[in-house]
Amino acid sequence: RQQHDVDENPVHELVAHGPLYVGIAQEYVVRGLPTIWFLTSEGEKITNLPGFVDAPTFRLILSFIASGAYLETTFSEYMEAEG
Repeated sequence: RQQHDVDENPVHELVAHGPLYVGIAQEYVVRGLPTIWFLTSEGEKITNLPGFVDAPTFRLILSFIASGAYLETTFSEYMEAEG
């Protein structure tokens, strides 16, 4: 696994993959890798998830988004309710 300096701009890493990746990274304000964006079926931004998240937490986040709970409650409240 390659180590990156804290001040390094991850968008520069995407230049090697072409302008499409750079444009997407800039549009979604990617400041670190990995960054996952959750979108509605219409392409509207719901939220983003920067950095690593362990598998159990990621599954809970996926459930939170997929169920539409994000429209009615915070993730913290959702986590408490799911126990």
